Amino acid sequence: MDDYNSLTNSSHIVKFECRPNPQPTPANAVTLGFEKYAYDKIVGQLKSDNPIIRAKAVVAARDLLVAPTKHIQCIAAGITPALVDMLKEPKAYLQAEAASTLELLAVRDVGCRDLIQHQGLQQLLQLLQQTYPAVKDAAYKTLCTAAKFESCRAAVVRQEGALGQLVRHAQQEECPARAGQALELLLHCTQAVDCGCVAELLKLLACGSADMACAAAEALMMITLTREAKVAVHQVSPDASVTFLYRQIDRC
Repeated sequence: MDDYNSLTNSSHIVKFECRPNPQPTPANAVTLGFEKYAYDKIVGQLKSDNPIIRAKAVVAARDLLVAPTKHIQCIAAGITPALVDMLKEPKAYLQAEAASTLELLAVRDVGCRDLIQHQGLQQLLQLLQQTYPAVKDAAYKTLCTAAKFESCRAAVVRQEGALGQLVRHAQQEECPARAGQALELLLHCTQAVDCGCVAELLKLLACGSADMACAAAEALMMITLTREAKVAVHQVSPDASVTFLYRQIDRC
């Protein structure tokens, strides 16, 4: 028995004797807190002055937001304004990471409403004017996800100049895939008929450039497939019939 214990102890010593001594945690390491403390901790790290910590914190935040059951705790801890602030970062890769992470919040209506409350939609719309493809792609994807909810569609329509901006992007994006995303987002937003999208598009039809008028006419044609939109078009402008819209498109 003693020989067996001695052999076991020796095997254990040999197994672990070559391991290096524990190394101290690096100053810029990001680790999740325990249970409920994880949320406040990650929000604090997203606000860090160290860009390396902020970049790592975005990845950790994504790991939390992947679980739908943790959305409410993340929102309550203030993760939305922390991520929205990162959209203003001078570093493009941090903007792209923050925009991509916000998509995980935008998959639920409660996340969309929190995004609207903290001016996240305005910041994402501004990112569409960026020159960096990764930033624009992430912003488009998040906006298209959020626009599946009425609260987001209504907020975009009410945002001054937002529909005109989307019309321009749909016409002017050089990348076909990105132009398709702009059109998809525009069509999502035009479902918010009660929020005045018809009136805004009719203004663009009358006062915009030729390209913008063409895109506005196409968007109006898409939404007039519904009875509510037909009524809204007639109420705003009795002369803007379907035939009139076809003629506008033919001129393009």
